[in-house]
Amino acid sequence: LASYVFYFLIGSWSIILLLLITLVNYSLGLLLVRNETNSKQKLLISGILINLAMLFFFMYFTGILADTSALTAFLNSTGGRIVAPVGLSFFTLQNISYLVDVSKGLLLPERNIGLFGLYTAFFPKIMAGPIERARNLLPQFKALPGFDRQQLYTAVPLILIGLFKKVVIADRLALYVDKLFNEGSQHAGAPVWTGLVFLSFQIYLDFSGYTDLALGVASLFGVRLTQNFKRPYFAENIVEFWNRWHLSFSTWLRDYIFFPLRRYFTRL
Repeated sequence: LASYVFYFLIGSWSIILLLLITLVNYSLGLLLVRNETNSKQKLLISGILINLAMLFFFMYFTGILADTSALTAFLNSTGGRIVAPVGLSFFTLQNISYLVDVSKGLLLPERNIGLFGLYTAFFPKIMAGPIERARNLLPQFKALPGFDRQQLYTAVPLILIGLFKKVVIADRLALYVDKLFNEGSQHAGAPVWTGLVFLSFQIYLDFSGYTDLALGVASLFGVRLTQNFKRPYFAENIVEFWNRWHLSFSTWLRDYIFFPLRRYFTRL
C-alpha cells in the first residue's frame, strides 16, 4: 500500500499503467506453467513484446504526438511530450526477467498477487533501481524478519551517505555543470575540461547516491537489494569499469541477452 501511495504521489496517472503491467505479467507468469513447450515459447515472446512495447511507446513514440492529440490531453501533458512513467525501464526489465525465469523453470510463478505487486512497485527501488530479480526479492518478501536494531546500523549510514552524495556533492556540481553547458559557446579551455570532470562525478554520485538511499531504506524493512556500484572510477580498464558500474543492469544484459545469444549462435 505504501509503495502504491508513493508511486501515485510521484507519478499521478502512471499508477494506472503500473497496475496494468503488474496484472499482465502476473497473469502471464501463471499461464507459462500451464502450457506445453511450443505454446510456452509463444507466450513468453508475447509477454516480452508487450513489456517492450510499453517501454518504447513512452520513451520514443509519445515524443512525436501533437499538443492537441487526445492522448496528450488525457494524460495532461504539456509541450507536446508525454513524460515516461517514473521507473518504467526498471520494472519493465524486472518483469521480463521474471517471465524468462518462470519459462525456464528457474522460478515458480508467484500466485500471491500482492507479493507480485510489491516485487514490481517496492518503493525504495522503483525510481532509480537497482533492477532486482524475482529470485532474490520474492523469497525475502515471504520471510521478512521482525524488527532488529541491527537493521538501523546497516540502514542509517547508507541513507546518510546517499543523501550526502546526492544533495551535498552531486547537486552542487550540477550548478556549475548546468551553467557551463547552457553557456557552452562562452567558455573554452580549462573551464570546459573542469566541467567535463565535474559532470562525470555528478552523474556517478547522483546515481549511486540514489542507490545507497534505496539500499538503506530497504534495509529498514530487512530487505537486501543488489549493490549497484563498486567504485567504478578505480577501474583499470573499460571492461573492469563496466563490471563495476550499474551492476544490476550489466548483469541483466549478460544473463538475458548476451548469454542467450551466445548459446544460440553456438548451436548454428
